Amino acid sequence: MLSRLALAAALLAAPAVAPSPASAQPVDNTGIAAGGWSFAHWGMTRAEVELASDGKAHAGDDAVSDTVDGGYVLGNFRFAVQLNFDDATTHLAEIKLKPDFPPKQCGALKSYLRDKLGAPTLESDAGYKTTWWRDERNGNAVEFSQLTPEICGLSYQPLSALAIVSNS
Repeated sequence: MLSRLALAAALLAAPAVAPSPASAQPVDNTGIAAGGWSFAHWGMTRAEVELASDGKAHAGDDAVSDTVDGGYVLGNFRFAVQLNFDDATTHLAEIKLKPDFPPKQCGALKSYLRDKLGAPTLESDAGYKTTWWRDERNGNAVEFSQLTPEICGLSYQPLSALAIVSNS
């Protein structure tokens, strides 16, 4: 899992994402599928995820991430998808959704998440704003990070990630 500083650096370094094709995966309004992604679940290895994805997930830009073809839609927000695997265990540890929408919509995304997930479990402002929710229904910790009004990110992790953050 990424430290807060590493996440901020990753958000700043993330290249602009080309618009996703119209075939982006639709989503129900509850968010990412139970225990991970629709074809991947927390704890699966990279090989298991790639096999289960029917070719949609493939090696990303580094040794610990996969890219998912087709993008993802959450409400009215479109994202590029990156699956991150734990360095030590090689198991799925994070689903990062990289915004593929106008930067001025970061505030609207946070409002959407509040509407769907309720009051946040944890909020912090250590250099950039981070808001966490417990999505008990789906077994996910949901993290919304906002470096500036125009730069934001969204990630899903196992619920255990929220326990680690809460205790730090």
